Amino acid sequence: MENVTPRHGMPQLAVAQAAKEITHNEALALIDALLHPVVEAIASVPPTLTAADAGKCWLVGANATGAFAGNIDRVAYWTGGSWRFATPTPGMRLWHRPSAALIYFVDQQWLMLQPVDAPTSGSVVDVEARATLTALIARLTSCGFLPDS
Repeated sequence: MENVTPRHGMPQLAVAQAAKEITHNEALALIDALLHPVVEAIASVPPTLTAADAGKCWLVGANATGAFAGNIDRVAYWTGGSWRFATPTPGMRLWHRPSAALIYFVDQQWLMLQPVDAPTSGSVVDVEARATLTALIARLTSCGFLPDS
């Protein structure tokens, strides 16, 4: 029997395990971070936090240092006294609070839908509309909403 769950690596209780509450509480902390996750920002340096900030999450950015070192692209969540890290799985999505947008983990990277420019002018409206629709489809495909054709 594995000692962690296959998708998110949550610790599982072992038969006759002493101090089961430690394993159980670790799993609950991970569930709390990953159930409808919200990230405060993308950061390479851990922010200075207090116990009152427990439950807040950050997405670890490039060139991470300090407690974030070695955890690029992972979800860092503050438990009130220490950092825990969750490894993203394909299809995972996070709410990015600063931009009020969803971020998706696709093809080993985090992607955010970008705004699509609306048609503004042009002598042939059909050409401009087709270009806008093509851009929209490409962005929806890159974030995993639509399959590659």
